[in-house]
Amino acid sequence: MNEQQYSILTAKNIHFFQEKTNRKVPSFHPSVGERSLYFNKKIGEDNKMRTLNKFSRNSIHLFLIFVISILAAFMITADAKDIPEKSDNIKFPSHSLLSEMQFADRFNMAYPLKNIPYGSEYSFSNKGWTQFISRYGAGWRLMWDPRTGRPNLIEGKGIPSYSGKGNTLGKDYSELTISYLHDKIIAFILLNNDLLNIDFSSLHLNKEISHIFENGRYSVIQYDYYAGACKEDGNSAKLNVACIPIEGARVFFRFNNGNLIQVGSLEISDMQISTVPEITAHQAEDNVIEAFSRNEMEVNKIFRTELKVVPELPAGTKTYIDYSGKEGDGIIYRLVWAVTFQRGTPDKAYEAWVDARSGKIVYKKGLTDEGHVSGNISMTAGSHVNKVFPYCQVDNNGTKVTKSGVAP
Repeated sequence: MNEQQYSILTAKNIHFFQEKTNRKVPSFHPSVGERSLYFNKKIGEDNKMRTLNKFSRNSIHLFLIFVISILAAFMITADAKDIPEKSDNIKFPSHSLLSEMQFADRFNMAYPLKNIPYGSEYSFSNKGWTQFISRYGAGWRLMWDPRTGRPNLIEGKGIPSYSGKGNTLGKDYSELTISYLHDKIIAFILLNNDLLNIDFSSLHLNKEISHIFENGRYSVIQYDYYAGACKEDGNSAKLNVACIPIEGARVFFRFNNGNLIQVGSLEISDMQISTVPEITAHQAEDNVIEAFSRNEMEVNKIFRTELKVVPELPAGTKTYIDYSGKEGDGIIYRLVWAVTFQRGTPDKAYEAWVDARSGKIVYKKGLTDEGHVSGNISMTAGSHVNKVFPYCQVDNNGTKVTKSGVAP
């Protein structure tokens, strides 16, 4: 295309633009070509302005959408804190009163023991045990508790203790009684306390479990272990207010036909603990209600609250791993308020342990046992016969044991 043809084409384009848009292109000198350059420049600037205006409007819209999104996200997050977690297996949200529940395994006393079987009595090096074997001979099995530094169980051929078919002792009593056996036990403990390591002032006779069967054919004597300022006589029925039972801690003696065949102790520690709480029972109950009441279920009944001392494993020790620390220091004690409560339906009862000093809940367990029984029923001719179910424990205005199968 030559210069003349280009000029004619440009002039036609300008004329067409003026007819369609009613916009007049200003005149420039000296040539039509320069007017064409100006026109193209002007159109480009107009398009640029329109693009900038459109960009500005879009930017404002995007900014408003961004702000609204942030506010909506904040509101949703704030509301989410108050929405309870809904599931079949309810999990409580983080709560300061429950911060120690993650360490509840420390109250599991199913730790391993050291077994000294029959025939290996002399393999266990312990001064008290060596004296025991020298005094009564071999024929004994020992389950040694390295955490308590005491025998969990000694059982064997038997030690003559009172007149019976198992020995040749003469009868030195008119009637075999718990008091008579208590005196025999105290004498046995004094003679073997290097092995048993029992504090008399902490023992209290459990009269519900202790029993003489069939005139002494078989006898069981059990003492519960207490913390605090207790009496000195283990046979006394009176206890000081500050004397509190240690959960599961006990010493037992079992006799067969006049011979002592088993003796042992559980969960006894050398640790001394104060039995004076720093929070009240009412405060402990309030803490349980606050910690375990949620929208799904509320704590709707407190059955009872009592002060207990419970054994636990020291920090840093594992339940199912052999203990390698100092004997006697493998179990410690904690003072707690044991709160028994109902949560939700009437058939769901729980017990929570509230630290009597910090007020924190350290353990919770369910008290409701469930079971299933199945069998065949056969119809027979004849009169109906009632079958009793004796010696069944019934909770009816206090715990009772039936004798005829009918609740008293």
